Amino acid sequence: MIRNNYVFELPNFDTKELFKFVSKQIPDNWYMMDDDKIVCNYDSQYSWLGNRFNIYQLKKGSWPKHVDLGRSCSLNIPYHNCDDTKVTRFYKSKNELKYGTVYDSFSDAKPKVNLKSNDMIGFVTSDLELDFEHVLKVPTVIRNDLPHDVINYNDDVRIIISWTCNKKFNEVLKEIEI
Repeated sequence: MIRNNYVFELPNFDTKELFKFVSKQIPDNWYMMDDDKIVCNYDSQYSWLGNRFNIYQLKKGSWPKHVDLGRSCSLNIPYHNCDDTKVTRFYKSKNELKYGTVYDSFSDAKPKVNLKSNDMIGFVTSDLELDFEHVLKVPTVIRNDLPHDVINYNDDVRIIISWTCNKKFNEVLKEIEI
């Protein structure tokens, strides 16, 4: 079980009912579609989880280095094709974090375009140093407020549930450990 400043794995988090719900939300042809996110409303029994989550698919390629500006952390839950070929990498900043426009894409199949930072996501343009890599295999609280990217090294589409926590990372950990 990995627990550090970036991730806190919860291998015993029950996903049975959640997976039943999620299976009804994903269209059969979603893998063929360009849309990479489905938003779902869902009530949680945990006070540290919000009342909705996103389902994300990641095709071959990567999410560029970024910080989620709208949330401190999330509970990420592996749903489909989460294996060693899909890696979340966390970075330390060598200087003050700067956000801006990056020339990249979210998939090798898509053309590279200018991706602009906004109030929800900051694409990091400052120098970073790789600090930690994580493979999502069990439900895990992850830091979204630190620079990270996600890479899918093969053609299998990865699907995860990303549930925003309504508290900061250390506050969530205190509640979980009670």
